[in-house]
This record gives sequence, structure tokens and C-alpha cells, in this order.
Amino acid sequence: MKKIALFALMSVLSGAAVSGTIAPTTTGDATPIDNAACPMVATSFTFNTSANVGASYFCSTTAGAVQTGSTKGKYVYGGTTEGGGVRACGTTEVNTSTGYVDNLSDTTSGCPSGGGST
Repeated sequence: MKKIALFALMSVLSGAAVSGTIAPTTTGDATPIDNAACPMVATSFTFNTSANVGASYFCSTTAGAVQTGSTKGKYVYGGTTEGGGVRACGTTEVNTSTGYVDNLSDTTSGCPSGGGST
């Protein structure tokens, strides 16, 4: 979860709106996040996911959001730079094919329909 929080933090520095997904694999994945896509990120970095973890992310000129979960887990986790760190999205169950529920298109919340536990 620390890597998710780091991505959400870095996304707040983004200069252009960009979104994407990271498909879960049995060995994990290393997805490059290029500062050309999020220009205010000073240095491009690699978003590493663990085995069976998928993610959906979005960054704009002012904020970022991420949603993730394990295909072998039960719940989705999400977070945004507009109000805190990564948290469980209430009782929203993970999509066992993707590891996330929504393809994020804004930074309102990393949780589906703005939900999430506090």
C-alpha cells in the first residue's frame, strides 16, 4: 500500500490529465509512469505491483487518485491527493478479474462513487 500512497502523492504534482490501468499478473508488474504524461512529476518512476494486484489511476493538473486490490482478496482500496491516504473502500468487493472496480476518470475519490471508510 505504500507504493500506492506514493503514486497518489506524486500524481498531485501532475501537469496533464492522464489515466490508466495496470492489469494483474501472477508475478507482479513494473509499469513506468513518465513525467511527460504528468509533467510536474520531476522524475519518471516505476509503479510496481505485487502478484495478483491490479490498479486504476488518474492524475490531473491539480490532483491524483488510485484504486487497487488483489484478485485473490476481498476488498478494494483507493485514495486521492484531495483528502488523505489510501483506505479501504468500505465493503466494495474487488473485481476478481482486474483487481479494481472503476476506470478512474477524476480525482474525487479513489473509491467507487466517492465511497470509502474513514
